[in-house]
Amino acid sequence: MKIKQIYRLMNHNELFSFNDPIQEVPILEKCLSKWQEETVQKAELQIVDIHDESEISDPYYLIFDNNIFFSYEFLKKALAEVKHKNCSIQFGIEQNRFNNRFSLPNSNDIDNSRKYNFFFKLKEDTELKQVKISQKAYTSSLTLPRQLMKTGELDYDQCDTYITTLLSPFHLLMVNMYMLVSHRFVKYRKRIPDRFQYLVHDRAPVFFRFLRMINKIGKKCKIHPTAIVEGCIIGDNVIIGANAVVRLSYIGDGSIVEDHCTILYSVLGSNTCISHNNLIVATMCYEEVYLIHGPYQFSIYGKNAAVFATINCDFRLDQKTMRIMTQHGLMDSGQQFMGIAVGHKSKIGGGNIIAPGRIVPNDYWVPSPKSIITEFPAEKNSNLNKDSIDWY
Repeated sequence: MKIKQIYRLMNHNELFSFNDPIQEVPILEKCLSKWQEETVQKAELQIVDIHDESEISDPYYLIFDNNIFFSYEFLKKALAEVKHKNCSIQFGIEQNRFNNRFSLPNSNDIDNSRKYNFFFKLKEDTELKQVKISQKAYTSSLTLPRQLMKTGELDYDQCDTYITTLLSPFHLLMVNMYMLVSHRFVKYRKRIPDRFQYLVHDRAPVFFRFLRMINKIGKKCKIHPTAIVEGCIIGDNVIIGANAVVRLSYIGDGSIVEDHCTILYSVLGSNTCISHNNLIVATMCYEEVYLIHGPYQFSIYGKNAAVFATINCDFRLDQKTMRIMTQHGLMDSGQQFMGIAVGHKSKIGGGNIIAPGRIVPNDYWVPSPKSIITEFPAEKNSNLNKDSIDWY
């Protein structure tokens, strides 16, 4: 069967809670629709947008929901499956270590949590066969204290065959983490014989030398000589301060990373500012975000969000997985580490502690807690404007 086009079903309008048009959500600052179109074009296919499946007159066709992100390798393998099967197919993937890290579930039903609205259909065939696309993942992990992970490590495998559904800001966060780390490096891992894979472990000396070789740094950047930049994509007009460490991260145009900051496995949108001595890990920022006094980990921050000296929790002491809100309700993320999502233009005052997996709505202000000191005895009879105290 010769497939010349693939249908994109435009039935999902917005990203849950953040309310972005779903086709415009940023993945390394390029919108989802562009990634979909480039992937399809690479397979020499054409995307046709529809709003109802009844618009299709073809006797057989590929179709996917517009809130799905998939890699070229996934699409290529799906096309190969179509050639060998004369029946309708719903595509999915296995439950494995790689998928459990980068592809958050799309259902609380374990049997259906790795099935996707990505189909091949024969018009005369009413029966739907389930097909799981094969994957090869390259082992990678981060060393952690056993108080956090009983195994002593957090897996961060790399694979080029990937698909996920964007049901929440946290799903968008994991797509960005996949594209930043796994997708970028699997092409290098594939060239290395299995017996030498240990050389690219994240603590091996050769690994850091390799990271420095693949840096992509834009124009007119101001990077302090003492800063360490490894394995990064740096946009234009970026400022990186003294003794900063920026590793395996994406820094958008015009962003500022102040002195002594550490940015690891993170995506910073354009014109974002990270204040002095901050720690940002596995986090995504839209454009024009301001973060002060972290750490901020496993979290996502919307456009123009500002967070001041807030603790965003990302771990449960019982080491159970986190539950998150999605467009399908409360769902187990399958993640032992998950921070918070802060909506567009929201501001969080200093001194707050926010539980993991929570989503701060758009345009929402969280004032500092009432326990904060706003008045001293010597001020009771002063001319200090009471309104200025109440502000806190």
